[in-house]
Amino acid sequence: MVEKAKIRSIVNILVWVFAAIWLFVLGLDYINKHPAYYYSLSYFRYTGLVVQLGIIALGIGLSRKYLPKFFSYINTGIGVFLVGVLISFLIIRSNSELVSFENNTSDHLHFTSRVVASAIQLFLIMLLCRNVGAFIFSKCFSKTYDAHFIIDIGLGIVLMVLSMFFLAMFGVLNAYSLLLVLIVFLFVNPIQFYQSIGSTLFKQLDTKQFSMAGLIILFTLLSFLLVNYISIHTPFPSGFDSRNYYVNISKLLASSGSIVQGFPPYNGSIFIATGLVLFDQSHLAHGMAFVNIVLALLAAYTFARQILKYDADTSAIIITMVGVTPAIANQMFVELKVDFGLLFFQLLALFCLLNGFKKIKKSQQPRDNFKDILKTYLPYSILLGVFIGYGLGIKMINLFLLIVIFILIGWEKDNRILSIVMVFASIAVFLFGGIDTISGLRQYHLSANYVAMAAALLAIISFAYAFIKSRILALRRVVFAGLITIFALMVFSPWAVKNYQDTKSLNPKKMLMGSSTGPEMSLAKIKKNYRNAQKNK
Repeated sequence: MVEKAKIRSIVNILVWVFAAIWLFVLGLDYINKHPAYYYSLSYFRYTGLVVQLGIIALGIGLSRKYLPKFFSYINTGIGVFLVGVLISFLIIRSNSELVSFENNTSDHLHFTSRVVASAIQLFLIMLLCRNVGAFIFSKCFSKTYDAHFIIDIGLGIVLMVLSMFFLAMFGVLNAYSLLLVLIVFLFVNPIQFYQSIGSTLFKQLDTKQFSMAGLIILFTLLSFLLVNYISIHTPFPSGFDSRNYYVNISKLLASSGSIVQGFPPYNGSIFIATGLVLFDQSHLAHGMAFVNIVLALLAAYTFARQILKYDADTSAIIITMVGVTPAIANQMFVELKVDFGLLFFQLLALFCLLNGFKKIKKSQQPRDNFKDILKTYLPYSILLGVFIGYGLGIKMINLFLLIVIFILIGWEKDNRILSIVMVFASIAVFLFGGIDTISGLRQYHLSANYVAMAAALLAIISFAYAFIKSRILALRRVVFAGLITIFALMVFSPWAVKNYQDTKSLNPKKMLMGSSTGPEMSLAKIKKNYRNAQKNK
């Protein structure tokens, strides 16, 4: 036994050494291929700022042990907010030293006040979304799921965006109509709203679960987020996609007050448009896009803690590493896209699915008839369908999450063939429905129809085997997947109606993706136009 323990210890050491060497090699290769990072370190001009932030972080970490009374003031929502204001001021002052025009402390304070004001406005919008989400959750899902603020916020966002969609469909989306919606969000549960403000700002935060290192990591993440948040206070986003597509749709939506024709579904751009519709300020639209990133990180932390069962420090390290990744940071201030809004709802869907599985297993009886199965799975299906359907309205790539969820639903220790059923059935639906034409490559898939028929046949055969092996289990899983699909389509259906009005076509691709804002093109048409042009010379 001792020898095995020694061997295991040696293996662990070797693994860590290999990982360290491999990380070092990859790091050198990455820097070699990205020389900008080398030059950014060589010409780094923010040493003073880093030292100041380091002193503050260390001071906060040490105060928990040596100055508990002082730490108790910081360890509240209002305390974190004031620390954030201080960090913002230091960042702004440090950057102001590098600009070519004259500036002074009053300018730094003015810019800081603009940043603080926008943060408060975004906070209130999210708090109203949480308020109405908590109300809906308490009335419809409290017996099904354990309450969690990210679920409340998700439900509130869905309701706000759907409300904006219908207001825009009737051409009455403006500051007054949206303000009326938010007032309704407030008065559905005003006591809860005021309690939420009080608990968020003045209640002691649960930081005992973090070590001093964990607190410093969270401080680092907060500082990094604030650097990027300050950077989005601009007249327009600097990224090509956000400037010409995502935020542009939001601008068109806010300026016209009605739905924008063409384009694939754009729930994400409607969400971003909130800042423009309410305040007519571009930096608040950028801020709404930034909110998506914060929500995604909060959802990732919750997922790590409650589903993956990581400790608080490890979870903090995970979300910090994700947040500071260059490809991720690029979407914090350059490309203000909708991908993190989609990620937030994908994490919500997985969080609800995996939590729901635990409760379903406890409530199931050995023998269920169809009515009992429907009663058991219906409440779980509604919330999952809402989040998945809303995600489809952000980007159609969310269809792949739906397939993953079907596979997870079908995965059962005693009857794993159900996962194969879900895979083949998903492939068949994709190909028969022509959904793969979205890529524009369907015309080159010469065997697509044969693959669809083969997948459908294999799905039927696999399901027949699974049904014979365990009729009740197979029926449960299929009913669950079917209900999720129904509710997801119900939430997505307003976009299908809008796309039909734009295209007057029942083609699945056009119902999902809508009409093109320009002439529809394909490689075949381009070739044809080129040949015609050559003939006319």
